Amino acid sequence: MLEGFAYCRMIYDDEGRPADWVYLDVNAAFGRLTGLKDIVGKRVLEAIPDIRELNPELFETYGRVASTGVPETFEIDFIPLKMWLKVSVFSPEKGYFVTVFDDISERKRAEDAIQQVNKKLNLLSSITRHDINNQLFSIKAYLELSKESIENTAQLSEYLIKIERSAAAIERQISFTKEYQDLGVKAPIWQSVDACVKNAQAALPMRDIRIDAGGLEVEIFCDPLLEKVFYNLIDNALRYGGPQMSKITISSQVSDRGLVITVEDNGSGISAEDKERLFKRGFGRNTGLGLFLSREILSITGITIIENGEPGKGARFEITVPRGSFRPNP
Repeated sequence: MLEGFAYCRMIYDDEGRPADWVYLDVNAAFGRLTGLKDIVGKRVLEAIPDIRELNPELFETYGRVASTGVPETFEIDFIPLKMWLKVSVFSPEKGYFVTVFDDISERKRAEDAIQQVNKKLNLLSSITRHDINNQLFSIKAYLELSKESIENTAQLSEYLIKIERSAAAIERQISFTKEYQDLGVKAPIWQSVDACVKNAQAALPMRDIRIDAGGLEVEIFCDPLLEKVFYNLIDNALRYGGPQMSKITISSQVSDRGLVITVEDNGSGISAEDKERLFKRGFGRNTGLGLFLSREILSITGITIIENGEPGKGARFEITVPRGSFRPNP
């Protein structure tokens, strides 16, 4: 948290409306927070030309405080800096104002993540409850039919098999609740991607499969279950990569979209038909929960994941972390 300080003089247009302001003094924290240097004596529209379009409420608020002398405190998504600020504005004398602000971006991201988690948990609980009720309805129906088929051994056997399948489906649903019960339990934190990959690798039977990992000296702001995402991706490659797979490559690079983390292998790849259902709950030859849960974990803090590998030439997953949610390892 940086406490930026700026002392400014308000400039009004011919109709007495706040039109601009001049920086009379700023502290070092202001420069570190905003990236603006040598701005004392400059107008804000010189320093941040598009601020009026992006945050027009600032002009009205600062002008109001400079005119009335009544201090105000508010929180704002300060678009030019791509951060959330807590802003306190005071007026030492008419026509002037002092602004003190803190970077509260991390707190706002955590609050947004909690809201996302609540929505997801409600959705997942609703889906699971619905699925279990459907299976229970089937079990009850087949039990009634079984009672009527006591003398018909073949028919009874068929009903019992269907009851067994429904019971197995319920067991999978309960297993799934164990998987997502920790989703969002703890607030998102900054985590080392390199450490998460290494921990996931250490927990899996790698056989003779090599992992090439580079450019991962970065932290991302994510749910504490981030390690599970890399575990699921590596586990999927080991399960479905085929006998020709020998290597899994994990790398990252910064692009216009943010930080892109790539997890790819040289295995058999994923068919075009399967790509459309890949992240759907229940899809897959194992539990059908790994990739679905991975997407849910990442999306809590606005991180996305897609698969864009070429069928027959290996799977390729891209994880895109938005700006503000990644930083170099300290």
